[in-house]
Amino acid sequence: MLILSAAGATYMFGLYSSDIKTSLGYDQTTLNQLSFFKDLGSNVGILSGLINEISPPWVVLSIGAVLNFFGYFMIWMSVTKKVSTPKVWLMCLYICIGANSQSFANTGALVTPKIWLMWLLNDRFVVMRCSSLVQLHCLPNREPPDDGMPLKTQE
Repeated sequence: MLILSAAGATYMFGLYSSDIKTSLGYDQTTLNQLSFFKDLGSNVGILSGLINEISPPWVVLSIGAVLNFFGYFMIWMSVTKKVSTPKVWLMCLYICIGANSQSFANTGALVTPKIWLMWLLNDRFVVMRCSSLVQLHCLPNREPPDDGMPLKTQE
């Protein structure tokens, strides 16, 4: 939960959108476009899942931290006029990158323990309660994930 608390929640867009609007001279239509790209970035998490399949969780979390810092830092630099006013497409890219970092944090902090739990239980069917949804996972027999954690020895 500590990781997720610092992951850059996308629902806070309403808190700083008025600053973006006034500082960069955007109208409501442009702000809606930024909001669309924020939602797009936060909902496209396929890249973090693919990276998580071939690398340890710390790599996924590190990539997410870099994306988070870069995206939101560039927005801050633009709003505070530390850089020249970027074009709208560039601001859309910044907010999409910053929001996409949240999927990396979710994958590294939530998916990895779930995979380990399913492997440690050594069941083909695992029922997990996640938020208010009940999910049924069917796993084929496969090797444990290789993320550098010590393996549980079975006797």
